[in-house]
Amino acid sequence: MEFLSLFSSCRPGSSSRPAVSAPAGLEPLEPRLLFSAVPIIAEFLASNDAVLLDEDGDSPDCIELYNAGDTALDLNGWHLTDDASDLTHWAFPAV
Repeated sequence: MEFLSLFSSCRPGSSSRPAVSAPAGLEPLEPRLLFSAVPIIAEFLASNDAVLLDEDGDSPDCIELYNAGDTALDLNGWHLTDDASDLTHWAFPAV
C-alpha cells in the first residue's frame, strides 16, 4: 500500500527535533508547528491508472490541498514522499 507524507523543513536528527520514543512498529510524529494557515490533504490519488488525465494526456498521481485557515501558507521547503529514506522526493514548486 502506498502512502504520502507531508514533511516540513524539520528533518530527523536536527537539533530542533525533540527526542521521542514510539512503541515498536510505530514511528513518532514530527514536531507540531503552529500556523494561522491550516493545510489539509483533502484528496489523494496514489495509483492513477489513466483515471484522470492531465493537460499532456498523462495520468500522474495527484493530491488536492485545502487551506482551512484564514491566511496564505507558503509551501516552499515542504515535500511529499512515499519513500521514508527519501524525505525530499517531491518538492512543492515555488508559486
